[in-house]
Amino acid sequence: MVISATGRSTSRGPKSGRPEPRDFSPGAHRGAGFTLLEVLVVVFIIGILATMFTLSVGLIGGDRRLDTEVDRLIAVIDLAREESVLQGREIGMRFFPDGYEFAAYYEDFNDYYDEDTADQSEWTLLMKSTLLGPRLLPEGLRFELEIDGREVVLKRDDREPSVDSNAAVDSDPQDPDKNDPGEEDRYRPQIMIFSSGDISPFIVQLRREFENRGKFIQFNVDGSTEVTEAFP
Repeated sequence: MVISATGRSTSRGPKSGRPEPRDFSPGAHRGAGFTLLEVLVVVFIIGILATMFTLSVGLIGGDRRLDTEVDRLIAVIDLAREESVLQGREIGMRFFPDGYEFAAYYEDFNDYYDEDTADQSEWTLLMKSTLLGPRLLPEGLRFELEIDGREVVLKRDDREPSVDSNAAVDSDPQDPDKNDPGEEDRYRPQIMIFSSGDISPFIVQLRREFENRGKFIQFNVDGSTEVTEAFP
């Protein structure tokens, strides 16, 4: 046995030349990392949590496309009010389940009244080439209209007379009454935008098809708006 200068023994005992045995049991190296199964379980749980978070944000944060159409409707009606004031002319508006349109009222000014002269005043549909041309909603969105506390039934068939409002009518000089369109064929706006800037008040709901969730937009006489959530 070798004794060092400090008086301690430096002997390490006999060496056999064989490596020390290792423990290969399942729990021996658990602290060193994760198994493949554990990693897959964690990834699966993270995926479920991410999906739940996305759905919850969608329900709380609202519908971007619906919100965009609400803002667009308010902006377009504001533009119609400005055009009505600048031109000194009334503008009418009609809603359909999937869109809306505008028409301008062109009044016939006569120097004197003549009962034999037909009134040429008429509503003229504003075409797509103008800023107030007909507009369609994106797929899956629908309108519901309420005027004076009563729901207005919106039908796609209402679009047909207005589209042909500028079409020529077969004239018959022998029968002046035939040249005058009947009451059923006359264009009737649902909403009036006056040259003073005022508007006939109404409430329109914009919602997802087959759902009650959406938004109510209330238009007041002075053109101001109030937007509220519509829940099922």
